[in-house]
Amino acid sequence: MRICIALIAWASVGSAGLAGWKDDIGYLSLQARLGSGTPTGFGVPVTQVEASVSGCYLPDPSNSQFLGKTIVDMIGGGGVSSHATTVALNYYGLTASVAPAIDLIHGYDATSWLDSAFLCVGQRKPPVVETQRTQNHSWIGELSGSSTIDALRRVDLMAERDGVVVAAGVNNGAASAMPKLVGSAYNVMAVGCTSGNSSYGPTLIDVAGRVKPDLVVPHTATSWATPVVAGSAAILIEAADADPALDALTRSDKALLIKALLMGGATKSEFVNWRRGFATPCVDGTVPLDYRYGAGELNIDNSHRILTSGQQEAGLTTTVATTGWDFDTIAAGPGRYYFVDVPLYSCAETLSVLVTWYRHVDIGNGLPAPLTPSLADINLYMYQANGFSVGALLDQSISALDNVEHVFLRGLLPGRYVFELTSNATWNFAVAWDTTLAPTVQADFDGDGDVDMTDFSAIEACFNGPNRPPATSNCEGPDLDGDNDVDLTDFGVFQACFNGPNRPPAPGCP
Repeated sequence: MRICIALIAWASVGSAGLAGWKDDIGYLSLQARLGSGTPTGFGVPVTQVEASVSGCYLPDPSNSQFLGKTIVDMIGGGGVSSHATTVALNYYGLTASVAPAIDLIHGYDATSWLDSAFLCVGQRKPPVVETQRTQNHSWIGELSGSSTIDALRRVDLMAERDGVVVAAGVNNGAASAMPKLVGSAYNVMAVGCTSGNSSYGPTLIDVAGRVKPDLVVPHTATSWATPVVAGSAAILIEAADADPALDALTRSDKALLIKALLMGGATKSEFVNWRRGFATPCVDGTVPLDYRYGAGELNIDNSHRILTSGQQEAGLTTTVATTGWDFDTIAAGPGRYYFVDVPLYSCAETLSVLVTWYRHVDIGNGLPAPLTPSLADINLYMYQANGFSVGALLDQSISALDNVEHVFLRGLLPGRYVFELTSNATWNFAVAWDTTLAPTVQADFDGDGDVDMTDFSAIEACFNGPNRPPATSNCEGPDLDGDNDVDLTDFGVFQACFNGPNRPPAPGCP
């Protein structure tokens, strides 16, 4: 088995300024929101796989950033690598990472990890059982013949079987194609750079044409971006493990959920040209992500908010909150419906829904062991709704190749919406959704973009004079100055906005 493995870093092994990228990925917001309760990766053991250079593949244990940590050489005899050290700083460094309390690390060189030390490519036996919760791969490569496909399928088998969140870097360079190992596996998160100076999809192997990367991070090289995702996964694992409401989820369930949370919480505001599709934009929903930026830029605060919003189940006569997640089993046939309301006097600046599921791999007897993959075709649809009746289709994500679907809408007016999941087979899935609400124009109470007599009727119904409660309920909107009454002051704001139907509000309207 011929092996070609390479590091994926520029000559410089420095990382971007800490405050800058930590702010960009929402980590400082997470700390501001949670304070001392911010998860740190405590109790989450991890794996770091590195390309060996002259037998060197381990981080420097004497570095003060690794004080109190146990780094286990799973091969034996490995030397210190500057590349591995910088990866480790971003993965679990005491002040340099988002997961400073990770304290048990298994270290491998990539060649041995692919072979008998772990993945057992081309052999009779399955991969070694992974006891760690996350893996980081800041290297790329390929094997000879069919061995690369064997390796990818073994990665997918291991990720689902053992419940491991796997982060794998793509190559550097805006013109570089998607590498074959390890980011082309289905059950991993392939990581690129926010700058766009990294590999773009589609995949080239083991079902070519899938969209990758899955996420991007604001670092100068994918080697440093990838461990930020792996470390973020570790702090979400800690938070999930600490929540008794999630005790029914297995390790495998949680790993899939965390993939959905990390991708579902990603932001697009950093990109003027984020859209689904490859070099040619997709207009029919058959490509679920952007070929260069994936689901967008990692935002750990968003992902944590979605997690702590709680699990919410599909229903035909119930609504879910504007932010939440679900993990469940879907059967072939009727869809799963999630009705969500954009409240009055608000609009949804963005509404993001992302669903993902495992590719399953069965292993048989033989040399090499045959690996048989199977994959459900889950689709995602977004509709308007009237009560609990499904209305007009707004968008869809219907890839026949990928194990992720994603809908991202902007500027939804007040009202009810519903997203639907369908499948052609019985399969487990994880779905995460998040809505960014913003007030509409203050006096546009019906959210139709104008201020007219229809809006005046809301003022009229609520009017009751100063220092008295409004005349009816649901008068938060007409109380334009927020003083708990609806009086002439509120009417004065309304007058400043009034401009009639099908015209924008008057100039100077708040």
